[in-house]
Amino acid sequence: MRLSRSASFWIYLLVCYVLLRTCFVAASWREGKAISYDPAGYYLALPAHFIYDDLATVSFYDSLALEYGIGDAVSHTTDLPNGNRVMKYSLGMAVLSSPGFLVGHLSALSNDTFAADGYSHPYYFWLSMWSLLWAFMGLWALRQVLLAYFDEWPVALTLLVLVLATNYIVYAGINNMMSHSFLFTLYAFLLNLTWRWHRSPNWYAAAGIGVVIGLLALSRPTDIVAALIPILWGVHSSSVIKLQAAKFRAHLPQLLLAVLVVLAIGSVQLLYWKSITGQWLYYSYDNQGFNFLRPRIYRGLFSFQKGWLIYTPAMIFAVVGLWQLYQKKRSVFWSIFLFSVINVYIIFSWKTWMYGGSVGCRAIIQSYAVWAFPLTAFIQYVVWKGKHYWKVVFGILLLFFIDLNFLMVWNAHATNGRWHAAYMSQKYYFKIMGRAHVPKDTKKFLDVKTELPNRPIKALDTLIYKSFDEPADSVIVGRSYERMKDGAGIIINQDNPLYEVSTKLPAVDGYRKVWLRANVRSFFINMEWHEWRQARLKMKFYRDGQEIGKQSIRIHWLHDNWTWHHAYFEFPLKKAFGEPSASDEVRLILDHEDGSHDVFFDDLTLEWIELE
Repeated sequence: MRLSRSASFWIYLLVCYVLLRTCFVAASWREGKAISYDPAGYYLALPAHFIYDDLATVSFYDSLALEYGIGDAVSHTTDLPNGNRVMKYSLGMAVLSSPGFLVGHLSALSNDTFAADGYSHPYYFWLSMWSLLWAFMGLWALRQVLLAYFDEWPVALTLLVLVLATNYIVYAGINNMMSHSFLFTLYAFLLNLTWRWHRSPNWYAAAGIGVVIGLLALSRPTDIVAALIPILWGVHSSSVIKLQAAKFRAHLPQLLLAVLVVLAIGSVQLLYWKSITGQWLYYSYDNQGFNFLRPRIYRGLFSFQKGWLIYTPAMIFAVVGLWQLYQKKRSVFWSIFLFSVINVYIIFSWKTWMYGGSVGCRAIIQSYAVWAFPLTAFIQYVVWKGKHYWKVVFGILLLFFIDLNFLMVWNAHATNGRWHAAYMSQKYYFKIMGRAHVPKDTKKFLDVKTELPNRPIKALDTLIYKSFDEPADSVIVGRSYERMKDGAGIIINQDNPLYEVSTKLPAVDGYRKVWLRANVRSFFINMEWHEWRQARLKMKFYRDGQEIGKQSIRIHWLHDNWTWHHAYFEFPLKKAFGEPSASDEVRLILDHEDGSHDVFFDDLTLEWIELE
């Protein structure tokens, strides 16, 4: 077998090995992370039905969630007036992960070391192994369908890009009980079955298409949009539309079978809702939902908070490749293009468009199987059959994107919380990337996006200074703990949650070169792990007595407990006020309204910095 004729096979084996190694290095089953947070909700129906026979109330989950630390029932269920609890997530992922659960259950039953309760080690391990095998099947199915349209090496390089240069590796190899790798495989199956049915219509492919679309919709209802792929496959002109309609009429019984299979699978969810809630349709996401009039498409694609093409830049090849797909493979272009556009619109119409914690945008990962078509078109017609220098440029960029992807994965999973899963920022991104050691207080750049430029300072004045050495400065003074070295300072806690001091700003011609720096020294004994309850140092900006802006940093994540720390941040006045006004005022605030522990503050300062 010549290497050039089997390149995609060898690359397929390589990427499968990488996923296998990644899975075993991360070993999420060892610490019980395979089923926690969202996956715990996806999975909940399996032990509820097969072990506890308690789909109605899932009352068993409360004690197990506490024992295994996998997330409370409140985040996965909603209490109903009839005494039942309805599960938040639809049943698709429970169906897809059931083989791993059943093997895990048999393993636990045959081994006295582990409890057969649905959450012990054998369940975690076998669910992870099943997810890995499922990913291998998806990549194989995708390889097959791509080879029907493209050459060996472009297909091989596409597999390399998808697995090594995108965040797919995270959800197929590390967090592999999330839904994205499972749905990626379903999309790969759908593409494969669609190609087979349109090449030679048959009952098996039609039924398979129905099964796949049904499971996609049962797992993530908005993925019903995947039905566009088989419907529009092969359509590229008005004359072809007529031929397509004629084909559908000729094979109408097969199409009806596909539709019936979709409805049969979807009825599983309807029957569950009816039995638990008394309603055939029930919205289980509470106040979460879509805002189709204000989709966050630009932020979803390009922001440093979670932008898809910022954190997965290799997929720029796929976006550019849409043009090549249109030029060279128009028969599949419109189904791929229209699905992708509508899918992106739906994804970023979700109100919490960042979709919680992840490396980059995770909601689009499953559609990478579809994006593989324009990606391969780009590689084949621009790189492989293009000028020689395109191969060099692509090779350099591919190596860079793989290295960058691995660096981001390392930052997110091997640096003890350095990466913020939901609220990255451009400033913070460039502060941490590529650095083995980053000061803990760098996290202030998750809150504040500005930093005083490295330029000569013309003037530096102190507008506010509070030492808290005198009783008049503090509501509570004189209290101290062991190992506190420097005075009592002021204590901010639930009884005394706010300290505020204000100053008028000096009269100047303009704010263009003026910055303010807020400083404070802080000390605490008990760490506040919930980031939205942490103590804050705030600046608020007022004009004519009305608040016009604010900036703050969280204190607890900047340093360890039992240590004094100098926290500060800088902000340009031009950004806060625009042009000067005689009524401009700044208030400096120490805030711990939502906290449950004491925080000591000392030496609160507001500095006026004028640059040359």
